[in-house]
Amino acid sequence: MEASIEDYKSGDLDGATAVIERWVQWRSQTRDHFNDVPKQPKPTSTSLIRLAFPNEDPAAYKQLSRPAHGNAVWLTAVAIQEQKRTPFAAIYAMKNISFATRCLVTAISSAGELWSSDLNEITQRALAQFDIHTDWDQLAHKVSSQSRALSLLNEGEHADTRPVPQPPR
Repeated sequence: MEASIEDYKSGDLDGATAVIERWVQWRSQTRDHFNDVPKQPKPTSTSLIRLAFPNEDPAAYKQLSRPAHGNAVWLTAVAIQEQKRTPFAAIYAMKNISFATRCLVTAISSAGELWSSDLNEITQRALAQFDIHTDWDQLAHKVSSQSRALSLLNEGEHADTRPVPQPPR
């Protein structure tokens, strides 16, 4: 919590500073109540994904991180595969988008449970403006089905790893 507070102090994002100040006050007033509470391990992105998606490949976060953080090896591999006109990058991107969408669906579902919200009603109202008629359950099922279909694709099978002669220098 304290590390997150330091992160948010750099800018007042929609009143974040006020929330931080109130939390610091609450914490200083209640500090003694937590003396016997064991310290909790600091979660990592990988551990949170593993908790939310126990059947997911443990490397899922790393796979999402490579394009997001501009991993040089990943960018080079994608550029080469694009030059060779293989579907490698498209499959990789679809799988990452699918996983990110499942993360979003899971987060929305958890928030709905936390706030006792009717996600079906919220979904129908939100999508009505686009003339899309579905409810939350159908939407979540479609995301799950699409994810399963994409999981059958292996982008590595479509990579062209043959050496290509380099032009003379």
